Amino acid sequence: MKSLKMVLIYICLFIILCISGCVKKTEQIYGLTIDDSWYESVRLEEVVLSLEKLRVKPTVRVVMSADTKPREYADLFEKLHKVAYIMAEPVDSYEMNLYKDVESYRKRFEESKKYLGDYVDIWEIGNEVNGLDWIREDSEFIVEKIKAAYEAVEGDKAKVAITFYYENPEYNKDMFEWIRMYVPKDLMENTDYSLISYYEDDNEGYEPDWKEVFAEFEKLFPNAKIGIGECGNTANTADDESKISMINKYYKMPKYTDNYIGGYFWWNYVKDCIGEEKEHIACIRKFTGNPMRITQYMFCRKSRKPQSHDLYGHLCRVKRKTPSPAHILRTERPKPRDLVDAATQLICAANCSGKAFPPLLCHL
Repeated sequence: MKSLKMVLIYICLFIILCISGCVKKTEQIYGLTIDDSWYESVRLEEVVLSLEKLRVKPTVRVVMSADTKPREYADLFEKLHKVAYIMAEPVDSYEMNLYKDVESYRKRFEESKKYLGDYVDIWEIGNEVNGLDWIREDSEFIVEKIKAAYEAVEGDKAKVAITFYYENPEYNKDMFEWIRMYVPKDLMENTDYSLISYYEDDNEGYEPDWKEVFAEFEKLFPNAKIGIGECGNTANTADDESKISMINKYYKMPKYTDNYIGGYFWWNYVKDCIGEEKEHIACIRKFTGNPMRITQYMFCRKSRKPQSHDLYGHLCRVKRKTPSPAHILRTERPKPRDLVDAATQLICAANCSGKAFPPLLCHL
């Protein structure tokens, strides 16, 4: 059940990126964020496959944990880079204060460049750098760390990005004032990407006037490409519908300024958009009892090539007339037969769309 909901969210992203396929790479970035909280439940191959099926080559922010050495990320970076551009984040804002001095912060980026540089397209040298409430360090000290990281990766083929945190103006924490006061002019002029992290749920639903925000932001970083550096649906009441709504809102934003490139970088990509294959299989096995269907389904998922089985073609045609999985899942107590319908749509969609992923496209 949970996997079906995840798939709906993935589909929304898939369709948006399909529609956006005509946008040139240099004009727009479609970002997604991947941390390492999924290792126990989702296989890397599934993550790679989901990225590969997007019509637009995404830019994936990889959040690196302080307790994991850069060289341990080499396999992940290598495989992701085959299907996506990578923005490496060696230090997340919530772990910035674990680096007790400037040199330890610099060393983190030097080691990351040494082991991962071949796969990185953008280095995020500072994440939500004005988030003093959780970084819990002096602003001057934070900026010294950012400068050290810039020096560590300077001269690399990759670009450099800094992400700032925007808040509801009623909180009296002015992002622009902080930038003007603490970010040195040379850093403003030499940063390739300046991004804004914003979570509506953390700001009482406040929706900024983004055209106004980015117009002012662009003045501070005249040589940089600008955009949204993080977004997501973090409320305790968040569900698949609210996440889809928010994805639509952000990934369909217009080009607010000349230097605006999108970004977005939905934070919980794996958690929200990739279900566990074993849950799909268990659901299908439980309600169909047909090992052949399961075998063919797994084969299609793993082959990454379009498959055409008469059985599935028939199911696709028939099941388009049945209630959608979204409707079925909203039912308080769905009948077993309805669950079979939902599971079958998962199977057939992989084939009627000519792709192993994502499901449900034939219904949409």
